[in-house]
Amino acid sequence: MNNAIHLQPETRNLNPETFPQNFIFGAATAAYQIEGAAREGGRGPSIWDTFSHTPGKTRNGDTGDTACDAYHRYPEDIALMQQLGLR
Repeated sequence: MNNAIHLQPETRNLNPETFPQNFIFGAATAAYQIEGAAREGGRGPSIWDTFSHTPGKTRNGDTGDTACDAYHRYPEDIALMQQLGLR
């Protein structure tokens, strides 16, 4: 599965001139939704890990074990943030 997002200049419809001169764009994430690697790097199970692994508690038995796999793909995420001009 390839979840890569490739930003092209023509798809960026934000006009920097419409924001205040000192405006800074930011980004945020939530670990469970993006991190993945549920059993790597010494990470212990969260309350939601335990809940989502309980049969019948989530649709289709979905868990965050892989999520967006940011744990392994963080270099790509950093490159995307740089393309967006985030600091």
